[in-house]
Amino acid sequence: MQYTGVVKRAGQLAWRYRALWFFGTLLALTTATLFPLWMGWDHEGEVTRIPVRITRETTIYLPGEGVRIDLTRPGGFLVETGGGRWTSLGDLLRDIGPVRMPRDGWVILGVLGGVLLVTLLLSATVRYASESALIRMVSETEESGERLSVRRGLRQGFSRTAWRLFLIDLALEVPVVLALTVLFGLALSPMLLWLTGNEAAGVAGTIFGTGLLVLFVLTALLVWVGLSLLLPLSRRACAVDGLGVRASIRRAARLVKASVGDVAAVWFTWFGVELAWKVALIVVVILLSPVLLLALVAGAAAGGLLALPVGGILSLFWDGAGPWVVGAIVGLPIPLLALSTPVAFVRGLVEVFLSGLWTLAYRALRPAAALQSSSTEEPR
Repeated sequence: MQYTGVVKRAGQLAWRYRALWFFGTLLALTTATLFPLWMGWDHEGEVTRIPVRITRETTIYLPGEGVRIDLTRPGGFLVETGGGRWTSLGDLLRDIGPVRMPRDGWVILGVLGGVLLVTLLLSATVRYASESALIRMVSETEESGERLSVRRGLRQGFSRTAWRLFLIDLALEVPVVLALTVLFGLALSPMLLWLTGNEAAGVAGTIFGTGLLVLFVLTALLVWVGLSLLLPLSRRACAVDGLGVRASIRRAARLVKASVGDVAAVWFTWFGVELAWKVALIVVVILLSPVLLLALVAGAAAGGLLALPVGGILSLFWDGAGPWVVGAIVGLPIPLLALSTPVAFVRGLVEVFLSGLWTLAYRALRPAAALQSSSTEEPR
């Protein structure tokens, strides 16, 4: 594979193929982190943390504030907040008590859950359709030399391929998440020795558990690298060659095995661009701050135009503030979408480049995967 040529061509497509910008923006809106999260800092600029005392000499800190946890008390533990102090699980549960909520609260929670569910379903649909469109448009352009329009790209995106891309992610990610969850639980299990009330056992469990956590982190890192190699290649085997879910994953595995050096070069480029975006994101937000302010105002106005009729209609049948809270929940996605779109457009250019990079690399490396398949095929 001519690595330099692939990177250069991906850059040309990202800059000149404007129909791809639309789908890149949609993909950025539904997948990428568009804004840095300035969280965990107090008003004095110091990190707010929850201290968890494991031994007399060892204290770890978790994100958050307002809670202090001490596991070294003989025969129990201590959880202390501004509103209470508990030394056993029974005390904690007794003070929490049964959860009571008025009828209006349950209705509002139901509406909020419905809005979240619709948003997640719509986001997933748009994400996989956009990804399918980006891959197939670039591949078809490389085949025929013709640049597709947004309308034709929509037909390429909303297809069976998008559903298969979802199934590929499901087939690869769900087992990995479940396995890592079990391993994480096993790594933490020695910490349960503190519940015995024996300090020596607790210290031994902490030491052993810390070693297991280190092994877990290394394992999770290796698994993440493997997934970040298999997923983009599996998606392109599906979208470019029309393979099924299992065949796409097998094709990707053969391609990595046959051309590990070239695939690693593409992966490091992808990783470097993602890191550069994390740094550039703050600059992008600062430069676009006037546009973001205008977008927020326009989005708030549009959201209000939707929220007011919803609240007004519900107020005919429902007294109190509940109708207007529901209206606000229904209209809330509009200003959030408006606020995210300017940054999503810039991120969309990055998405177009990275998608094109993997697609072009897959097309260039595809003969090696086919050769690997034929060489390992069993004789009939």
